[in-house]
Amino acid sequence: MAETSFMSERSGNQEWVWRENQPCWLLWATLVPVQVGLLTLGALGLGERPLPLPEAGLICAVSLLALLLLGRLVTEVRSDRLVWHFGWLGRPRWQLRFDEIERVELTRNRALEGLGIRITASGWLYNAHGLSALQLTLKNGRQLRLGTQQGQRLLQALEPRLQRPPQRR
Repeated sequence: MAETSFMSERSGNQEWVWRENQPCWLLWATLVPVQVGLLTLGALGLGERPLPLPEAGLICAVSLLALLLLGRLVTEVRSDRLVWHFGWLGRPRWQLRFDEIERVELTRNRALEGLGIRITASGWLYNAHGLSALQLTLKNGRQLRLGTQQGQRLLQALEPRLQRPPQRR
């Protein structure tokens, strides 16, 4: 389940008003058992050609790095922009100022489009879990989708910040 918050507090240097933290369950469910299995096999020296403990440890370290870099998707609506990143290190980080966004709408990803960071027929997809997403159409014509388990709440946090002042004639 995704963890969400509505706040008006300072988070580091920036004020954020909404935040969603989505674990990448498939990655966790795959890498953690692999790490445990490799360390167990390495420590016990089982099998015809046992995996030496240093190599098992190296594979586990790489898996742990993958979890740190990709183990969750964090989406934040800040006071002046939309920010999202994977993992706990916060890098790479993407952001859009609200004045760059033309339109937002809730949508569903196709199952075959998958998880993670990828290019699709309709633009970039950033997804950690499930099929729900928010599609953003930018003023320059580009589109991207952010996976979310709390689409309605994300939309509620974004829409007031995207309202344009009336244009004078």
